[in-house]
Amino acid sequence: MPLINWQTFINSVSNKEGGQGKISLLLFQAVMFSATTFVNLDHLQKAGYSSREEAHEAFFQKAHLLYQSQYESDPLTNLQALLLMTHRSKATDGKDSRYWIEVAISLALMMGLFRDLPTGYARHYNQKLHRRIAWTCYMADSLISLRLRCLPLIRSVDFNVSMLTEDDFDVGNISMESQLLLPRCTFIRCLESQKCLADICVSQAQLCLCIRRVLNVQARCNSTGISADAIATPPDSPNKHHSDYLTSIWMSQKALTDWEYSLPPICQRPPTAFWIGSNESPIVTLHRNVLHMVYQGVVCVLYQSQIFQSSTSRMQHAARQITEIATELDDMNLLHSLPIIGSTTIMIAMIIHLAEVQISSPVKQRETITDIESCIELMKRLQDVHSCMNIVTHLILAALQKCSPV
Repeated sequence: MPLINWQTFINSVSNKEGGQGKISLLLFQAVMFSATTFVNLDHLQKAGYSSREEAHEAFFQKAHLLYQSQYESDPLTNLQALLLMTHRSKATDGKDSRYWIEVAISLALMMGLFRDLPTGYARHYNQKLHRRIAWTCYMADSLISLRLRCLPLIRSVDFNVSMLTEDDFDVGNISMESQLLLPRCTFIRCLESQKCLADICVSQAQLCLCIRRVLNVQARCNSTGISADAIATPPDSPNKHHSDYLTSIWMSQKALTDWEYSLPPICQRPPTAFWIGSNESPIVTLHRNVLHMVYQGVVCVLYQSQIFQSSTSRMQHAARQITEIATELDDMNLLHSLPIIGSTTIMIAMIIHLAEVQISSPVKQRETITDIESCIELMKRLQDVHSCMNIVTHLILAALQKCSPV
């Protein structure tokens, strides 16, 4: 989420005398809350928390109480905090990520943040930050909707912000004093890594346009009950009843294909020869792989909405790609940093693998069961980070045991 000016934030935190400016307490607590998902568990335990889930909820309540008490008067700061609070995926009070993104979108609409300002318009906030926050709303809404398999909340008619570019990101160094606050963080010292992450974020924003197309296709399929005969009917045939639906499928396919082929070199997987063997920052590797896990997850969702003969093989290929990427992250000791949308794509892959087991030959069945077992092991490693996924993992494991060959 590129929703803060990170140089300003780190400079302010590192200077205890306040010589580098101040940070809103609400925003600080929201940043701390979002970090509990990714920080090493040892640090949380040293701070007195018995589990990540306990720390996650404790830090959330700090941010929540500050927001609820209207501690912060600045609407942009409130919006930044709300977007960070969407990291709350598991909630007993109903206020999960979908709830918080809805609140954030309502505030952004009231602020007029989803409209590009005319050239020369007086800007009282940093325009780059405005654009990044607007697109963060859009991306978070898209990814949360993909995870929950529902329509996004932001309507296309309400969002008119031009696509992000690398120029919208603040790439630069921070003072040596501030660097001491994070001695092991290579990102703050490497301009190349900062540029790479900016490119990956732009590609993710572009992918979110495709996600919305696919979710709309899925919603139309679920609501109208499209038949196999209708899907097999060409759009120029006399039967026009489902022609719009077919067109939307083909447009979604084209959008995803165009997205993949237009990726800049750093965002491609596997990387181009220039990047292979380079001393790449782990954070760049992580985010590029997550980008492709999401892409393959979207492909799975699109072809689940179809009953073409080729749909099954395309889903299965995408599921294998997700399993392969997640396994690579595990081998590189980066799996613990996977965001929840990454865990969701592993779940999608598991479900497709499970369906494949039930229709495959004995030889192919054993290969697919191996893929499922790999996914289950990955999810077990993630159960501390994304505990809300545990129930689904257990259900899939139970289903696998029923259909496994004797």
